[in-house]
Amino acid sequence: MTRAGFVPDKATYTMVIDAFCRKGEVKRGFKLLKEMQNNGHTPEVVTYNVIMNGLCKIGQMKNADMLLNAMLNIGVKPDDITYNILLDGQCKHGQVKDFDELRGEKGMVSDFATYSSLISEVVKKQKNHQNK
Repeated sequence: MTRAGFVPDKATYTMVIDAFCRKGEVKRGFKLLKEMQNNGHTPEVVTYNVIMNGLCKIGQMKNADMLLNAMLNIGVKPDDITYNILLDGQCKHGQVKDFDELRGEKGMVSDFATYSSLISEVVKKQKNHQNK
């Protein structure tokens, strides 16, 4: 983007990163995140959320968890959306085991979306168990 003489702001970077991640092109999203930082913009929680959502959609849960840890390490405070994205990804990929860790040491606050994801996972497991 900057090669064309256009210097985007945070919101523009975040929208383009989101578009890449929605298409499953998370690597391009990360590359743009790096460009964003190199151009003097500090990413906010919403920018990290769109990348985390992209990672979760393609099943890269380990990378999503590493991104959460990176956020915490640099002082970007995850919000309810961050945790619900991560939990929803864990549920969809059968990795709900870390829920207590999210609630405890990582500071997740549970809300309706949180419990909706958990209930969906329980129902799915119950159906799978009944079909065996």
